[in-house]
Amino acid sequence: PPSALRLLRLVNGRRCELCNRGKVKFIRPGIGIFSCWTCLTERGLTKAWKLTWVRYRKNVGAYERVFKHPRTAAQEYSKANYMMHVPRTDKAGESIGPVVCFDDIDKMVAHEDGVGDYLDTVLGAPSEDEYAEFNSAYTGTLLRAQRVAQERIEKYREENQKKKDGKKAKVEKIISNLSDLLDESFRDAALKRKDLTNNRYSSSSKQPCLQFLVPFVDGVLKEYVLAPSKMRKKNMQEIVDKINTKLRLIDDKNFLSLDYLSEDEPFEAVLKNHFSGDDKISDLDALFSTKIVRTSWRSTGTCPIDDAFFDLIESDKLISALVHLKGSDFMSSFLLPQGAVAQDQERLKVLAKNIWVDKLKQEDQADDQRFGRAFTASQTALGDARLAIEAYTVWLQEKYPGENHLDRRDRARDSVFRESFHLPLLLSRNFVELDERHGRYHHLWL
Repeated sequence: PPSALRLLRLVNGRRCELCNRGKVKFIRPGIGIFSCWTCLTERGLTKAWKLTWVRYRKNVGAYERVFKHPRTAAQEYSKANYMMHVPRTDKAGESIGPVVCFDDIDKMVAHEDGVGDYLDTVLGAPSEDEYAEFNSAYTGTLLRAQRVAQERIEKYREENQKKKDGKKAKVEKIISNLSDLLDESFRDAALKRKDLTNNRYSSSSKQPCLQFLVPFVDGVLKEYVLAPSKMRKKNMQEIVDKINTKLRLIDDKNFLSLDYLSEDEPFEAVLKNHFSGDDKISDLDALFSTKIVRTSWRSTGTCPIDDAFFDLIESDKLISALVHLKGSDFMSSFLLPQGAVAQDQERLKVLAKNIWVDKLKQEDQADDQRFGRAFTASQTALGDARLAIEAYTVWLQEKYPGENHLDRRDRARDSVFRESFHLPLLLSRNFVELDERHGRYHHLWL
């Protein structure tokens, strides 16, 4: 076993004991030497015994008995066992590192009396009894260190949780004071929140203890949820005024009544029917429970009651605010024709969305009526696109006849449904260039 002087050197080591240049923070696992990475991998401290060698493949069982022996200290990585190259001693002349080295492997396999006898008779390895006192001391020290580390972790968790609880109590006090000052008609709906203190490992100073479900309210109060000690009477009054002013707009503009939607306009009639039925917004609770659908820049499932929503209402763009609740992309679903073939239903959804996005982008005026114009144009374009796809399908069958071209025809037809950049060529029925473009892109993917 290592001497007391050897252990002292290992405990207090700061540099590689081989080159005395590289900084080292711990003993190399499996080697037991205070070595830097360069000495370990490039200066010959270890050597790779490759598992691809013929002699290993011819006698796997015997070699594996040697490698798996606890005193061999072989580290397997990427079809090789890395191990001590040659026996070494430290500066004081004491033997260091594993007992078994690289050159011993073949000899141990060839030794007729087994691995244990080779260790005793050839290498003169110390018996396990000689390590009894050292192993006992090591095990006891390790257990004590683990216990101390666990105690520190538990103490940190308790202190962190105590800080979180104290912080949450301050935040709840702020919310209570805020609730007394907000309008009674919307205070409960506006202050709905979810608890975020379940994660014991998160820092109490860097993570909010709760989150308001309405993004606008959460944005206004987040600073004080993170640092409740910053709250002052002046700040409280400013926040109250801001929330009251914004939320009163919903009632002042009669936003929830939907009376501003005309049933004579196709787009507005569809919108009114939707928000009066499946996604009925009859009160603030229903409004604040609205979840947007996926768009190109907002994720599914979040509440859309944010600053942008109130900016639209304040500027009397009520239809734009209504569309904002679900994200503009969701309107493309109302373009889909009834009774479409099941296998084309998903393709038509993508096509309708591409057409809707394209037509909406072409609107250069940011008024409420742009959605109606884009909706009407999209209906016309979708009808034309479906007829063009039918004609393109016939054209593909004539150009690529037979079963051996079936996959080519299906891929070409599928691409005009899914790729928005094909729309101009499709609507203009420029099938030759459309087919050439598909061929170029398909060749790149292959």
